Amino acid sequence: MLLRGTVDFDDLATYRGFIDEIVSRRNARNAKRIDSERVVLQELPDRRTSDYEEVIVRVTSSGGFTLRKVFYTVPSRLIGHRLRVRLYDDRLEIIGT
Repeated sequence: MLLRGTVDFDDLATYRGFIDEIVSRRNARNAKRIDSERVVLQELPDRRTSDYEEVIVRVTSSGGFTLRKVFYTVPSRLIGHRLRVRLYDDRLEIIGT
């Protein structure tokens, strides 16, 4: 963020565009080394690996749960239930257990 001068972005797409630009510049500087490694890369696996972390949480009497020091609310009918939460880099996916 020091390169940009501010940490404020209009939306997620603007932030991702900024990161893509920085990574592209760095990759351009290292193009020769990247090309030499690309020659020895192996095939990707047939199946994707999971790109999320799965966590079990319990909904409190206040109708929410804390995950990584952030409090999330859910419908009150879930009070006392355990939920399976898939934590992606940009979102949560909640699955009842």
